[in-house]
Amino acid sequence: KISRSKLTKITEPREGLDTWRSNFSQALSSEQTPLYVQISLVKSIFDIFQGQVEELKPVILWYNKLNNETKKLISPSLLYEIETYKKQYEKELKTLNL
Repeated sequence: KISRSKLTKITEPREGLDTWRSNFSQALSSEQTPLYVQISLVKSIFDIFQGQVEELKPVILWYNKLNNETKKLISPSLLYEIETYKKQYEKELKTLNL
């Protein structure tokens, strides 16, 4: 039997991450958030979740909405990183759907 306090300790970090992810997604999808702030958020999420493709889903959804003119404003190195993870993410999605 797991005590209530132990269960809280287990779920709190997860809930914190979910809240953070939700806030991040909202900031990226909000039209009020300036592009330079969005790009800064994307850089941060790549730094935090390197290699965890599922955690990068909000970035990929945000990136897919950008037009080509806006994409030109993103640094080439970050653009490359996003494109690489986007391909990996889409590949994983196809694998799950089979």
